[in-house]
Amino acid sequence: GLAMEESRLRAQMQESAAKLQQFREVNAVPGLEATDPSDVINGEFEALRSQLTRVRGERLKLEAELTAFRNFDPEDPDAVAGLADSGYVSEVLALTRALGNKQAEFTRIKERYLHKHPVYREIVSEIGGLEKSLAVAVRSAGEALEKSHRVALDNENKLAAEVAEARDRVVDSEGVRAQFVLLSREAEAD
Repeated sequence: GLAMEESRLRAQMQESAAKLQQFREVNAVPGLEATDPSDVINGEFEALRSQLTRVRGERLKLEAELTAFRNFDPEDPDAVAGLADSGYVSEVLALTRALGNKQAEFTRIKERYLHKHPVYREIVSEIGGLEKSLAVAVRSAGEALEKSHRVALDNENKLAAEVAEARDRVVDSEGVRAQFVLLSREAEAD
């Protein structure tokens, strides 16, 4: 009787082991047999979430710069202080400073020369050229910021979709993992 019971239990154990192996082959989830599956499962998800947070911060920074550029007034010297010092605004800031210096120099020239004097006309011409250059620099920097903002927004949206997909994969793998744990417990019990 014991020999028959032994062969029945051995067959049951082999059947449980076969079911477990078949389940492993059908459900290829990374870290299925890990002792702490939360590290394996959530690793990719957490990395994507932290990347999304970083990208969102960069987009918000670009948005703030874009708003500052839209409100930028070359006539108001205090408006320059509101702009962050980045690659987009460095040329604008340099031109604004140069224009301010020329206007200060023009104030001194006006006291000395009349409007027909060549020095007076030269500085008026330089100020006009700087104002045109500043307008072009503001427009091109604004366009570059808008383009960067659109790219950052698209990147953020794509990353948010990927985070949602990763969240779904985590939920699905948790269900698969629960089934695996149940089958492995049955195999161990057998």
